[in-house]
Amino acid sequence: MKKYMLLLFLFLIPTLTLAALQADPGPVLGGEDTFGITFAPVYTVLNGRSSELVLQNEGNEGDYLSKLTWDLNSVQMIGGQISLNLQNLLFFNFAMVTALDAGNAEMNDYDWLYTKYPDADRTVWTNWSESDIFLRSSYQLDYNTTVRLFRTYTRSYDILAGFKMIHWSWTDSITDINYPYESADYTHLIGKNGIDYEVYYRIPYLGASYRWIRGPVQAGATLLYSWMVNVDDHDYHIQRNLHFYDYYKNGQYFSFSVLAKFSCTDTLSLTLSYDWEEVFEIGGDSIIVTEYSNGSSISYDPGSVAVSYYASSLSLALEVCF
Repeated sequence: MKKYMLLLFLFLIPTLTLAALQADPGPVLGGEDTFGITFAPVYTVLNGRSSELVLQNEGNEGDYLSKLTWDLNSVQMIGGQISLNLQNLLFFNFAMVTALDAGNAEMNDYDWLYTKYPDADRTVWTNWSESDIFLRSSYQLDYNTTVRLFRTYTRSYDILAGFKMIHWSWTDSITDINYPYESADYTHLIGKNGIDYEVYYRIPYLGASYRWIRGPVQAGATLLYSWMVNVDDHDYHIQRNLHFYDYYKNGQYFSFSVLAKFSCTDTLSLTLSYDWEEVFEIGGDSIIVTEYSNGSSISYDPGSVAVSYYASSLSLALEVCF
């Protein structure tokens, strides 16, 4: 049994992708057992938003020059997690998930170019476009080590330290565009690829969790926090031959999750969990590469960009202990 479960886990790894996922410890060992392994296939539905911001510069009014938002709605994912339990005191937990589809996803691109359009209405954007987005690749992996500080028959308290990585990569197809202060007609861009984007969030974190136990029923909550988030992204504006390579560091991250678990047998449990996670807006630096027919130019713009991210998910997991 152990051999086949491990083979199944290894088979899942190459296809794993994104969710607001938390790797959780397995169940308490029974009898004289000192070591246990728990594997759980996971099904998740996720909603989230990733935002990239170009900040105001000298001579421009308002908070932003540009704002790109990618919205993901009802994205379905599958994956798995594994937990190693040493004497009910120390747990090593690893999880990954993958998207089955991109769900109902779209991107909105807003510009506030008041210096370029001095007669523009200062209360609204000056340029806007909307796109359908298509997921090319993404993943979330989560590893943590959990220490059980205190346990009774009805409750337990844990602390944990871990690392989470989130990656998105997608392309788009423009569905609507409105440049009201331009004399040119840009509707010919509808249906074309406007922006390709990819982003990596690297999140070392600390956390604490609580578990309540009554017979076969459990409920729990986990809080995570980080002040050391590093992010890098790349967006390629295809119609303008522009590449933006952005770098961010020392951002803040917060996550909480709640779960309910029912133990069907000694080796089989069903878990329903809700997760929320957020990377708060982080300022960063940008390297801008402009492509020409006879070469390219590179410029550096420190402190000109920002990024943020949040996601919520509802997950169902079937835990198998062996």
